[in-house]
Amino acid sequence: MHLLLDGEAIEVTAFTTEVAEAIRQVITTFQLPYLVDSHWDYAYTDSEDHPIYKNIDPLKAAKKVALEDIRDIVKVVLFPGDYLDAVLSELQKLPVCLYEHTSENIVDISPYGIDKWNGLSKLGVEAGKFIAFGNDANDASMFLKAKESVCVGGHQVREMASLQVVSEEAAVIEMLEMFSEKYSGNIANRNT
Repeated sequence: MHLLLDGEAIEVTAFTTEVAEAIRQVITTFQLPYLVDSHWDYAYTDSEDHPIYKNIDPLKAAKKVALEDIRDIVKVVLFPGDYLDAVLSELQKLPVCLYEHTSENIVDISPYGIDKWNGLSKLGVEAGKFIAFGNDANDASMFLKAKESVCVGGHQVREMASLQVVSEEAAVIEMLEMFSEKYSGNIANRNT
């Protein structure tokens, strides 16, 4: 996990050397494109037109480096193409958190026990005291701990959400406004 607070890294959890090597072997065996994050820099081999690439480092604070230059791997995204089932079969043997994003045909891999709720709790967020918006399987841990949770779009994770909204900007804004009205009194009361 890579957490930032006021722009400073407060905690980073990397894969063990053995797990990182096993993931590298999967990449090599299937000749997969990938995004591999270190504590700060990253290695990326898929198309620069992919939405993931466009959102990797909007502030241009990190460097794109070769995979062999990354010592500690903290997150991996694989682009398995036609090898999805075989890749998942290999990865499921490892002590990792796996999330398959079917709409993007990617597999998101984090160290075991590292998920969005874990990150929020490390930042001091308390269970039942936040509202979560999400759109994919990796949001499930956060949904389960939220006061209210909103699935954006039609992903299967909606079964764990308390609410659902279509994946359109206007609809999400409307939902945010509804929460603002619903909880504005709670915020005002808490600050007095």
